[in-house]
Amino acid sequence: MPKRRQGELSEREKLFCRRQLRLQNAREAAAGAGYGLADCRTRGENLMAREDIRDFLEKLRKEEGYSGRKILEDGLRRLAFGSAADCVRLAFLEEAPDQKTLEGMDLFSLSAFKRNRGVSEVKLYDRVQALEALAAILDRQEEEGIKPLYEALEQGANALRKEQED
Repeated sequence: MPKRRQGELSEREKLFCRRQLRLQNAREAAAGAGYGLADCRTRGENLMAREDIRDFLEKLRKEEGYSGRKILEDGLRRLAFGSAADCVRLAFLEEAPDQKTLEGMDLFSLSAFKRNRGVSEVKLYDRVQALEALAAILDRQEEEGIKPLYEALEQGANALRKEQED
């Protein structure tokens, strides 16, 4: 394994940054980057406190054109297509899970959870609404992508008209 230079991020730290950019959740990013579930919350917070990590995240944001719209789009994709298995698993647990178990679960699509007298109620975010919102974003992106082409064609046509008039 090649030796890392001083100040250079490890591959795991870079993976953490890529996941953090997409998930916007330091605990989940740390878990997904392979840090232990037992300390992924603390590890994620510690990584986010580092200036070199924040600098690399900013560099990634710029390189990938990551904006608020992209963050929203990724969140909607996760709601629309993500797994709800851990949410269902939570409902079937007989006792309240400990912190470590909860931190290892993907509860992103969970809207509400109630347990009363042995009966669990799980509410998930509406996947159809997430898909509709995502479709609206993608439609706007297509329209915006066509607009510059249309404007360029229009400018070209105007220039030809001017030439013909002269």
